Amino acid sequence: MEKFCDLGFEPTEPIVLDEEIIVAKIDLDYKIKEVKKNITEKSWLEIEVADLKKSIDIVKDNSACSSCESVVWLMDWVKAIVDTLMSQISTREDKIGLLNELVDLSVKENVWLKEVAYKDVLTGSYNRLIMDQLIIRNIAKADDKKYDFSVAIIDIDFFKQVNDQYGHSVWDEILKDFALFFENELEEFERNRDQLNWKRKSWRRNLLFRYWWEEFVVLSSTWKDNLKVFLDKCLNKYKKKVHSYEEEEFSVTFSWGITEYKWWKDWRSKDSIIRDADIFLYKAKEQWRARIVNA
Repeated sequence: MEKFCDLGFEPTEPIVLDEEIIVAKIDLDYKIKEVKKNITEKSWLEIEVADLKKSIDIVKDNSACSSCESVVWLMDWVKAIVDTLMSQISTREDKIGLLNELVDLSVKENVWLKEVAYKDVLTGSYNRLIMDQLIIRNIAKADDKKYDFSVAIIDIDFFKQVNDQYGHSVWDEILKDFALFFENELEEFERNRDQLNWKRKSWRRNLLFRYWWEEFVVLSSTWKDNLKVFLDKCLNKYKKKVHSYEEEEFSVTFSWGITEYKWWKDWRSKDSIIRDADIFLYKAKEQWRARIVNA
């Protein structure tokens, strides 16, 4: 699955976190403050270590003075100084290592918090917050860089019947399986450069979002016709997959509505784009589902 850092931007809107994540964030903020406070100390420690090593070299170089060679106590004094300096170096290097570990831990925890905040807990797909901001970002970039992109909304067919007949646990498993299936298919789609817009950049990708209940959204850096071909293949592939509950087996289909943002004539907002894709989705549902509709 995609990692958040690959998206190349930080969300600007506030993120609503549950109580457990808020506690973790407070703890992380405290650790980060402690690390930042010690960064200066770490820098000074590194400078001190370098100075101490220079002092050892100076002491060692001067201890071989010909006029002092017969003075045993001087050699003992030099050794004592060197041992003291080495002990100080070891202590400072240990603390530098500890500070480095704290910095690494803070970075990892911060990444984890982003993953929790920006992704759907059940499926692992990006959530609606990220979807909204990425569509807005693509509108701005499309107008500036002159490229088209597509948005598709998916709805699993008759999913309420699945929930009523087999229960929430089966519902959740299908949603997770469905999201994983599309993540893998989109990853493969990414590799097929021939089907992607030739102006594609690293910040424009084909991404899956959990939109609402059994609905997902795909934001694609390709034209709607290419996206439709891809989704047709996914539909044919996924409906052959067999799901089971106790001794009963069943299959799952889905319907999509697709709309395309054309930079040279499109003035739609993010909400308008989603609404248009949703209109085509409902047209697909009216046509017995298990199909894809686009303008």
